[in-house]
Amino acid sequence: EISACLVGSEMCIRDSIKNSPRKRKDFNKIYFILDHETGKSIIPIFRSYALDIDFYATNKILLGITNIKQMNDFEGVFIPGPSSFFKNIGKKGNISSLKNELDKALIDDLIMIERVSQANFSSIDLLLNTGTVKYRKNSCLERDLTLWKISLDDLTNRS
Repeated sequence: EISACLVGSEMCIRDSIKNSPRKRKDFNKIYFILDHETGKSIIPIFRSYALDIDFYATNKILLGITNIKQMNDFEGVFIPGPSSFFKNIGKKGNISSLKNELDKALIDDLIMIERVSQANFSSIDLLLNTGTVKYRKNSCLERDLTLWKISLDDLTNRS
């Protein structure tokens, strides 16, 4: 209820304002560029109130995670990377941080690419820790970067 009175007057207005939230139809996707601490506070709020909207984020939003269950705050958010990468981390349980796991995976991928290069392959498709790539001698890697919708059911085999 709102009350408003004019200064120096005995005239007052009392009224109640009714709020009927409406679903916005002018957008259907939200892309978050946040760090982990901010994201774990903001995204659950959006998930509660912005139904039927797809949420996207960079991997940066997950880098502070030390246990796969902490991904619960980001359930339903699309992030770049294969689900297999996150499933492998899920099998480990507690980790020092997702950033360390990602760094290790990237180093392993670089070592594998170097081995392929040293083995003198001219062309090969590889399934690396961080996704699939097409290796062609004397050219850049072609990376197939998939989006994964975060789901704890996928990670904990609760389905």
